[in-house]
Amino acid sequence: MSAVLPQRLDSTDFHQILLSWWRQNGRVLPWRQKQNDQNVDVAASADRVRDDAFASYFATDTFRDPYRVVVSEMMLQQTQVERVLSKYDEWMTKWPTIQDFAAAELPEVFVIWQGLGYNRRARFLWLLARAVTDRGGWPDTEEELLALPGIGKYTARAVLSFALGKQVGVVDTNVSRIFRRLLGLAEKVSDKELF
Repeated sequence: MSAVLPQRLDSTDFHQILLSWWRQNGRVLPWRQKQNDQNVDVAASADRVRDDAFASYFATDTFRDPYRVVVSEMMLQQTQVERVLSKYDEWMTKWPTIQDFAAAELPEVFVIWQGLGYNRRARFLWLLARAVTDRGGWPDTEEELLALPGIGKYTARAVLSFALGKQVGVVDTNVSRIFRRLLGLAEKVSDKELF
């Protein structure tokens, strides 16, 4: 963020600065789309696509598919967005629903996962899909999500917030970086100390 911050920053100022930055710089990513918003007009201008995505992102009438959120979160662990984009599209074409993916054979999963590294993430994702399918759907509490294979605190909270619309804090590296800059803290301060 290169915005000039006021001396005293209240929450309204913070929101305006952050949202203004996102409107100009935010990326429209397929896993951020909501269930009724899967067909983004790619022929529209970049500003129009970003504005439409921005408006949809904060709409509360529908939620994101937890499966899409989990797949993206697992793929993005220690992997750059640019490398994930094509794999994510390939994955969702092959297995558009969690039920489709749960029925897949593990060797086939590893073939599609190739290039993302850390195959154990693919295995955890496959085990998670089977667990969610066996239980008949996604849990909606952090405690239940944490009991699923491969789900840690951040991913559980990402599902609750991004997919299910629950008001829970989700702190990743980027959120941590923003607060460090706002508060003038050194990078050496741990997230546990910060939050």
